[in-house]
Amino acid sequence: MDFQAERFKLLAVRSVPSKRASINDPLGDNQNPPDNIFHGCGLSFLLYNGVESGRCEPNEFRCNNGRCVQKMWVCDMEDDCGDRSDEQYCGVKQPGESCSPQEFKCQAREQCIPRSYHCDGQNDCQDGSDEVGCVPPTVVEPPVRQLEVCIGETAVLNCRATGVPVPHISWRLNWGPVCDPPRCTQTSINGFGTLTISGVTERDQGAYSCEAINVKGRVLATPDAIMTVKDCRPVPQTRCHEAGTSTKDRERCICKTYASGPDCGQCGEYSFYLAPSNPQGCIRCFCMGITRNCHSSNYFRTQERVVFSYDDQGVAVSDIRERNVDQTQADLSSVRGYLSIEPGDRQSQTLYWKMPSRLGGNKLTSYGGKLKFFFQFFGHGRRVDDPLVVLKGNEITLIHQGPRNFQADRPNEILIDMYETSWNREDGQEVTREHFLMTLAGLDSFLIRATHVQGQTKSSRDNDIQSLNISV
Repeated sequence: MDFQAERFKLLAVRSVPSKRASINDPLGDNQNPPDNIFHGCGLSFLLYNGVESGRCEPNEFRCNNGRCVQKMWVCDMEDDCGDRSDEQYCGVKQPGESCSPQEFKCQAREQCIPRSYHCDGQNDCQDGSDEVGCVPPTVVEPPVRQLEVCIGETAVLNCRATGVPVPHISWRLNWGPVCDPPRCTQTSINGFGTLTISGVTERDQGAYSCEAINVKGRVLATPDAIMTVKDCRPVPQTRCHEAGTSTKDRERCICKTYASGPDCGQCGEYSFYLAPSNPQGCIRCFCMGITRNCHSSNYFRTQERVVFSYDDQGVAVSDIRERNVDQTQADLSSVRGYLSIEPGDRQSQTLYWKMPSRLGGNKLTSYGGKLKFFFQFFGHGRRVDDPLVVLKGNEITLIHQGPRNFQADRPNEILIDMYETSWNREDGQEVTREHFLMTLAGLDSFLIRATHVQGQTKSSRDNDIQSLNISV
């Protein structure tokens, strides 16, 4: 190494370590170890050429060759990096100026010395002005205490410090480095430091420390600036298809079992007929094993009604096993659009209305429709727990329990969706669509409960009449 080209000769004359050994560092965490220690002429010299590191400290400058040097050594007319990258983009002497931006101007004789010699403990100016008034940094304008920023926005933090030489301002995040350029940029001009963070992310939130440093020492601004990052983006208004949606969360539609698509507005594979009343959204295709591909027909529904006008319309009274009740035990009559029954005194079993045969047979087209009927009963007593409606077909028995809050002495309306989810199997198995369709394909028996409280069998004629008006 040609020490004449470096500062060895100058160091020997000055008989003190270079600027790198003269920094007063009360924090003690960023002093770079020397690359080499030289002894000569009875003197010791520290020569720093920078330290290679995976990532530089917050108050260090990263050289093009990967080395890290103190930020305040940048543009001080010394090649601290070894590749002169710390002396690039340092500005030039302006017309009329006696010294360049990298130099300190002495008070007398228009003398210029390297900026790194200012306040280094040795008189380099002939008038000694480079060692006058030297003080460590003092933060006079700390950054804001709280800062709330939305994701994607730009955050700006400022900090000002005084001192001689003019302090350099650097920044830390949670005592580590801030993000790398170009997203994070730092400037320090005449003791005023600015940190600009573009495109803020959640990783940028935390405690930001302003650090002021010069050759006489360093100081941290107190308190830190606490930056909170929020997601301020508007919640997307997802438009969900009502018929196919079970629930909607913040950003997406939750489809019913057989509905699909981003908005749940179409039927999935092997299903058809999207309808709001269907708890599964669409109907799963069941075609007796012939095919799995189904589509909606152009059929329309009509009501199949049973209207009592002084005629029982073929309705009989039975128990749940379809054993007909003797007429002497139950007086059946039709009047004013209602079919009425008066249980006899000896009648203790639960009675059912047995619907006429014309409501049986192939009732596949009733799938997805509604079963609606009215009934009225008189009497008070313990509720009957037997099924409200019973369907039998193809050796399958399905039951519907119905509500338990019937009102005595007034009409009660019952409305049942004709889907498998409205029914249970008598044997306890789950009712599938296949079970339900098989039952409807060959409906042999259709029963509606006529006894609702046990007290009906013990009441007088005035308050024990059971009546029915049905529409299927």
